[in-house]
Amino acid sequence: MTTNPIPITKGENQRLRWLLKATNPKASGHRAALAGASIEPGAMVATDGFRLQAIETPYHVREALQGTAARFDDLQASSETVTTTRLIRFPDYHAIMPKDEPVFEIALDGKLLREALEGMKGGFNGKVRLRFYGPNKPVEVFGQATDESRTYALIMPMHPGHENGKPWRP
Repeated sequence: MTTNPIPITKGENQRLRWLLKATNPKASGHRAALAGASIEPGAMVATDGFRLQAIETPYHVREALQGTAARFDDLQASSETVTTTRLIRFPDYHAIMPKDEPVFEIALDGKLLREALEGMKGGFNGKVRLRFYGPNKPVEVFGQATDESRTYALIMPMHPGHENGKPWRP
């Protein structure tokens, strides 16, 4: 099954490419059952079994899908369109989402967090440690390379500025 290409904007293309980083087309075994992308009226969701990323479904994509959900293991984005092929069964991601209220929330500058993490990826074993001390306290970011060298970053919190007081989630 292949859908007709759905036109998308440059910004939607960038968000979709970020979303698709959370898929793993080479997944096998039990991880293959957890890998794929889902386009629903409210959210586009992708997972590789280790992480889940989501974006709000653009209005014109919702209209093109006519309110039906579609789940695919091969979601492709060109610079101007999104096309889906091979309908699959997608895991119930709502079942793994936290149901409790968070212990606390902290807002960080995304650019500063990205820069701290990017500085830790060269030669590192892929793990970082974050330490949170409270809602209005700095966050510590620790990294350790495979050669045992270590890195450290401290990021100051920002005041949350979410519309309606709550961040969006699918």
